Amino acid sequence: MTSEYGLKGKNIVVTGAAGGLGSSIVDSFASFGANILLTDIQGKEKALNNISKKNIKKHGIKSHVLSLDISNRRDVEKNLEISLRSFSKKIDCLVNCAAIYHKNFWDPIGNKNIEDWENIININLFGTLNVIRQILPKMIKQKSGNIISISSDSGIDTIPGESAYGISKASIIKLMEYLARENPKSGIRFNSIAPGYIDTPLLRSLIKTKKIEKEAINTIPVNRFAKPQDIADVVLFLASNKSKYINGECIVANGGRY
Repeated sequence: MTSEYGLKGKNIVVTGAAGGLGSSIVDSFASFGANILLTDIQGKEKALNNISKKNIKKHGIKSHVLSLDISNRRDVEKNLEISLRSFSKKIDCLVNCAAIYHKNFWDPIGNKNIEDWENIININLFGTLNVIRQILPKMIKQKSGNIISISSDSGIDTIPGESAYGISKASIIKLMEYLARENPKSGIRFNSIAPGYIDTPLLRSLIKTKKIEKEAINTIPVNRFAKPQDIADVVLFLASNKSKYINGECIVANGGRY
């Protein structure tokens, strides 16, 4: 099993690793023998350590953890660099999974919500950019690498009430396209994934009634929310040698949601 994707012994960095999707991505890489540097915000140390220890014990991989505010450029430049040095000289893949959402499903542009907008854009867009800028030079120097960013189908569709989130995720898609075109012949691939609803604690905190849940599922032809593993499987594919001719693309994985 560990040789199916060619990931055994590869060195992976995952942001947002303590979340419902991030932890599933970490577990998936570990199951194929990859070493992982897990990062998430301060306050998630216990969850990070538990995920790391579990995968070291179960799969015998190397795993490091790092508390990191990706929206703080100085924090990324200093502390991520220190962790990378102790983790591995070579980084094979970066998965940008860290992100935040609106406080509720309805937060239109007309609201006086500038602080919410700033937080979402700073973390989802600039946070992703900060991490990429720290790791990309290493990949350019080693002439190989793979950067995968989790966007959202909200970045493709226009869903009233979640403008800041949707705009931040649309920016992620364009960011990866630009990186692919600005770094030709580099040996590095840049892709994004646009999931729809993912059944995580975050989604459950927003869907407060069975009626809302039913209405949401009715927009999905496969008739269910994505499981975190559904999206983790797409990440594995893009990180693997099975997708070596895919670059600058966004894979929509939303069950056909409309």
